[in-house]
Amino acid sequence: LRLKGKESIARCSHCHKQISITANTPFQNIKLPLAYISYTIQDQILQYPKTMTSKEIARKLGLPYKTAYYLKKRIQVYFSHLNESL
Repeated sequence: LRLKGKESIARCSHCHKQISITANTPFQNIKLPLAYISYTIQDQILQYPKTMTSKEIARKLGLPYKTAYYLKKRIQVYFSHLNESL
């Protein structure tokens, strides 16, 4: 079950323990909505041969440059983990 107002927190329906769905991932402790992450990943996949810059992410999502930079770095870490597993 998801908690109302906290999209990255889930609660077990049996024991009612709260867990973060981003725990132990590169997106742990990120304060952005999960929709920003999924939109950026989808946009990077669609533009595959072309790389996506932090300025482009900041412009598309209306974020400060520094936030977009850290989001891009976390997505790069995520993709590098995927690349190792493949």
